[in-house]
Amino acid sequence: MKRYIKTIIFSFLILLSFNVKAQDNGQFYLITCEPGDEIYTLFGHSALRYEDKDRGLDIVFNYGLFNFDTPNFLWKFVLGETDYLLGYTNYNHFVKSYKREGRQVYQDTLNLTSEEKHLLFENLRVNLQANNRIYRYNYLRNNCSTKITEQIDKATQKNVTWIKEGKSDFTYRDLLDRYLKPNTWNAVGIYLALGATCDQKATWKETMFLPRELQETFINAKKSSGTKIIQGKTRPLLRNLQPIENGKALSPWIVFVAYLTMVIAIIALKKKRIIFNIGVRLFWLLNSIAGLILAFLCFVSIHPLTGWNLNILVLNPLTLLFVFLNPINSKHKKLYRSLHIAYIICLIIFVISTMIFQIQTIHPVVYLLSFTYLLLGIACIRYSRFSENK
Repeated sequence: MKRYIKTIIFSFLILLSFNVKAQDNGQFYLITCEPGDEIYTLFGHSALRYEDKDRGLDIVFNYGLFNFDTPNFLWKFVLGETDYLLGYTNYNHFVKSYKREGRQVYQDTLNLTSEEKHLLFENLRVNLQANNRIYRYNYLRNNCSTKITEQIDKATQKNVTWIKEGKSDFTYRDLLDRYLKPNTWNAVGIYLALGATCDQKATWKETMFLPRELQETFINAKKSSGTKIIQGKTRPLLRNLQPIENGKALSPWIVFVAYLTMVIAIIALKKKRIIFNIGVRLFWLLNSIAGLILAFLCFVSIHPLTGWNLNILVLNPLTLLFVFLNPINSKHKKLYRSLHIAYIICLIIFVISTMIFQIQTIHPVVYLLSFTYLLLGIACIRYSRFSENK
């Protein structure tokens, strides 16, 4: 919160000095920051730098600010109603923060006319005002990268041809995969949360929501006059840094193999009714909790790309019913078996849809999880029949 207040105060003080226009010898730069280890830094960052040596002004405009202390922040984030804001800071302060994190930073010089610089500077100044600086964040269509493209379009009066029209050669998941380490919890979590829409081809313009892709697009973009929007070569501001390594978490594969082992152990103890019933209910409870989260993302959240998620066939909110049904109660037995059979059918549909028809790309660890719950489902049906025969 203190950092947030300092940003507001700093922004106010610089706003007082922004009652002048950008000078002709002032220069704008596109800043591209490499990804970090935290979930909100996983895909890198983009910003705009303005340097005016004559006035001693060197600042970075940053559309990536948010406030953790906002009331109901976590709820709003999951719902997809997070507000971000435009702020700015001294260039040296900005770069030092990335140096501390061991993240590389690059700079590209924007080839703008004097009029375009003035207009961009003025638009950013107006955008920094209290009533204008907050915007509704959308990681696909309204983020730190897309906001920069929006401002350049305004300053150049849409005089820049960014990229080809129509669909690109890449799905949204292809683009995200460039930033994800396969066997990490970040990768597993993102693959679980994003649905089949993530496997659709993105348009060329939509690829610019990611910082590296934005930089690449800027380097190749041209004005109607034929001149490039980027002047000269990319300049590294921070490079050859040693990334700061956080403590290593257990691999998802180790955790889910251990989970499978525990399920098998519980199944082997089916003759010990109390242990079996408690263990089985716990496993189904964990499944249903994860399923409820996926259902919320799929049907309630307004986040893009979380809809039509086939992972919900494995992590199914309806398995919560298994927690409360008694497999040896004569009134529940038929319903208990029918629901488990229905769930097993869901697992079969899941495998056919994703492995054969490839409707959605699934993280491999989820197949191990589906096999785990297949074994558990079959064991529960057999346990109900075994109890009936006794």
